[in-house]
Amino acid sequence: MNGLNPSQLSAASSLQPGHPAASLLVVEDDPQISDLYQIILERAGYRVSLAGDGLEALELFRAAQREGRSYDLVLMDLSLPRMDGLECLRHLTGIDQGIRVLISSGSPSVDFQDLAPWVAGVVQKPVRMATMLAQISQLLDQRPSPDPA
Repeated sequence: MNGLNPSQLSAASSLQPGHPAASLLVVEDDPQISDLYQIILERAGYRVSLAGDGLEALELFRAAQREGRSYDLVLMDLSLPRMDGLECLRHLTGIDQGIRVLISSGSPSVDFQDLAPWVAGVVQKPVRMATMLAQISQLLDQRPSPDPA
């Protein structure tokens, strides 16, 4: 399961939510990994939506915008069915140039330097959940403050 194990679930339950209002879109085609991500991220205080491929991610992203909501961060695998992560990234940044995307990939052949314009961060699989949670928190801390209207 790409390095995720039950001990990481118990470790996540002791985490203090750093960004309890943050909404994350997790794009992962392996149901075991996406379920574990959801459990761990929700225990850390995040609101989580799951998409199994790039097309579903775009549908959820557009629907959230239509409803006046937005995702604070997208956690995305690159190897996805129907629409891969790179194509989905291109579409997401076309919809919202300010979206923060954290890539989660197990492929050593991916040149992450080529992704730099689109990606706020990268975590290599197998994922260490403490590392991923720290990176998510850091990326959310870097969000621009909302304009006082």
